[in-house]
Amino acid sequence: MGAFSEDQHRKPRRDDSHSSAFWRFKENGALVIRDFLPSKQIAVLTRRAASVFAELDQLVNSHPIERIEKLLPDGVLFRPRVSSVSLSAMQLETSALVQTVATNINRSVPDKELQTKHFLSDEAWLRRQFPSHLAPPFHRPHSWHQDGALGLNYHTMTHEGGIDTRRILTCWLALTPCGKHAPGLAVNPVSRSHIVPIHRLLQSVSPVDTPTLAAGDAILLDGGTLHKTHIAQGMTAQRLSIEFRFEKG
Repeated sequence: MGAFSEDQHRKPRRDDSHSSAFWRFKENGALVIRDFLPSKQIAVLTRRAASVFAELDQLVNSHPIERIEKLLPDGVLFRPRVSSVSLSAMQLETSALVQTVATNINRSVPDKELQTKHFLSDEAWLRRQFPSHLAPPFHRPHSWHQDGALGLNYHTMTHEGGIDTRRILTCWLALTPCGKHAPGLAVNPVSRSHIVPIHRLLQSVSPVDTPTLAAGDAILLDGGTLHKTHIAQGMTAQRLSIEFRFEKG
């Protein structure tokens, strides 16, 4: 494991623990937070997530993929090739959940530069990922990308610069254990403030950290931090996760 994935508790006892978390995040653009949400809350979210994907699987098995989104409630988006659906599909009390997530982020890395300002509801996703041998034929894991490049057409870029990625903060929440027996995240723990062009993403990226997470652990990702789906030979389980995205204050 790399330096960014050292254990952090949701409520560090000492102020210097807060400071350490802040500076590691500033340096690496990523930070693992253990026990980000309590197990009872994770259990509720996991049951609901499994129900949502069971309903989606029924639709996938009985309709052409391109028609499925039209069958969902207004405002719910479905991306079958990455097995992702809008968080709103879970039909939860989203405002309370988002407030809890924002509060825990602000407690874990208490610096005004990183405080959550605005929840990006259109970029909040419930995700499912498969080991290679269990993936549907149309499924594709996420390749290297930066969340600060939301809405950007990579193929029009020829050089770095011009877009500040630092406005975006992602909280990637594991609903099920991942990184060892189930796909997790691969992270390039290097802080960046600008977009990396597509030709660079197709080259070798290093260093790479692949943390093992328990259900309820989270990874904070700065908008410029490169990351992708981590799938390794021998993985046997699916993974469920939620992505919350915020504009920083």
